[in-house]
Amino acid sequence: MQSLRTLGAFISGLALCSVGGLLSVLLTRGPRPIGRGSLPDLLAEAAVFALLLFLLALGWSYLTLRSHRRSRRRSTACCLYGVGLAWLIWLLCGAAILAGDPPEPDLPSGEWLQVILMPLLWGLLSGLAMTAGVLLAALLGERRLLSPPQG
Repeated sequence: MQSLRTLGAFISGLALCSVGGLLSVLLTRGPRPIGRGSLPDLLAEAAVFALLLFLLALGWSYLTLRSHRRSRRRSTACCLYGVGLAWLIWLLCGAAILAGDPPEPDLPSGEWLQVILMPLLWGLLSGLAMTAGVLLAALLGERRLLSPPQG
């Protein structure tokens, strides 16, 4: 039974990061693609997106990890392994897409740098936000179990 919980936590981490990756693709390739403004705009959009992913990871992981009393640390670790594996896969896919569609060489140096740095910045911030969300959800779930019942 414990191995099913850890497998479920791993799959949940994979699914969480995949939903975040798909959300990122939809936002950057939509009708009004974000991430194409000035550097402060790029940083603000990346921070807002990371905050959205943090909140998504917090809720998702809390629901995944809250009922695991005996194997909370193992389930949390497996969920983080799932997030890490999916994040690595999305990072490699992004690098392959960027390598297949390089920016035009006639772009000004500031824009060229932004086109190169945008996926790296979004990937790093999204990975950190999802990791922090999973860890905070595990901590909140543990505190819920340690607190005395009310009423």
